[in-house]
Parts: sequence; C-alpha cells; structure tokens
Amino acid sequence: MATQTILVITHYGIFITLFSIIAAFLLIQIKRAEKIARPLLFSLYIYFLFLTIANVFQMFKYIETYALGQPYLYDQKVSSLMLTFFAAAAPILLIFQVEDKFLREIKIFSRYHVFFAINVISLTVIIISAIIMGITDPTSLMNVGVTTFGPYVLPLHIAVLVFVIATFGLLALKSTGKYRTYAFLIALGWTINQILNAFHQFLPGALLNDISTTIIFIGKYIGMIVTAVGFYKLYSLQKY
Repeated sequence: MATQTILVITHYGIFITLFSIIAAFLLIQIKRAEKIARPLLFSLYIYFLFLTIANVFQMFKYIETYALGQPYLYDQKVSSLMLTFFAAAAPILLIFQVEDKFLREIKIFSRYHVFFAINVISLTVIIISAIIMGITDPTSLMNVGVTTFGPYVLPLHIAVLVFVIATFGLLALKSTGKYRTYAFLIALGWTINQILNAFHQFLPGALLNDISTTIIFIGKYIGMIVTAVGFYKLYSLQKY
C-alpha cells in the first residue's frame, strides 16, 4: 500500500512545529542565561532552528509532489539542495560546544575540535559541489536527491553521530546522579532519532506505508524531545 502524500506532509508539519517550539524556548533561555552559558544554548538554538528550516524545505518537496497530482508516495526519499545544506550545517556549532564543554580532559577534542572540523569539511564539500553543479549544469540543482552528496558526506555524518552518542554514553557511565541521567537521555534520544532517520532514508520505498511511516515519525518525535530535554537539563547542571 502506498503512503498518502498528505499523511507525510502532516507528519512533517508536526515535526516542524515541535522543532519551532524548542528553538523558541531556547532563544528565550539565551536571554535569561548568564553570559558564560550562552554559547552552549545558542548552539542548541541554531541546531533546532536549522533543522526546522531543513524540514520546511523537505515538506515543500512533498507539497510540490501533491500539487503535481501525486496523492500517493511509493518512495519518500526526496531531497533538495537547501534541505541538504541546513541539515549539514545544523550540528556544527553544537559539536564545537560538545567538544569544548564536555571533553575538556581530552585535548585532541577540546583543543583541536576534530569533529567540529569534520562537520565543517562536510559542509564545505556540499557547498563546493553545489557551486560546480551550478556552473556545469544549473538544472541539476533543481533535482538534488538523497544520494547526490551521499558518497562525500555520509561517512563523515555517521562518524559525527557515533561521536555524539559515544561521548554522552561514556559520560553517563562515568557520572552519577542527575548528570548521569541527563547524559544518558542525550545518548538515548540522539540514537533513537538517528536510527529512525536512517530507516526512513534507506528502507525500501515499498515498505513505507501509512503505518510504518507513522511509527517512524512518532519515534523521531520522541527522540528529538528526549535529546532536547537532556541537553537543556545537562546544561543547567554545568559549572561554568
């Protein structure tokens, strides 16, 4: 059974609403926080803001599909250049703050910001590739797919995801009390969200029906909220 396009648009609408609420909440907290604590909150704000924008572009692609008279989707793996850009740019500042605030004892991360650099490289590859595509074949920018930049950035993206999960998983194991709980929440939420993102991108289109798509999105909602709560609570325990 094919997934109704309108159902996917609805799920993305809910996703965008949740992201927007979290981003607005973080923006308010930035204004209230002490100056020294603002960089971490700002990086979280940019993360959720950029993911909001990325999902808006994703939803636009489905709206376009629906407007062209396709009420059913057999393959939900649509993409766009702006979606790719904002999704790749979203975690850059957050990764920098993770290395700076939570890995101070490991100099290779806190001093050289290895995974921050990986993110920057990934985004740079996307930008340069898009420029080359725009020069050689401008129409190709209108048909960017999920796999367009995949071979270049997917390995780096996976490395960063594993880095974040491992960082907060290890922090949870090494810590006690609320610090352990919130570090574990970040690792758990990030894992849930990213695994379900992977399922959504790589599951055969024929298996993405009404039920499986709804289950995937509910899991993504939960993972996103758990991650946001964990980061905010852990921030509140930090001693700057």
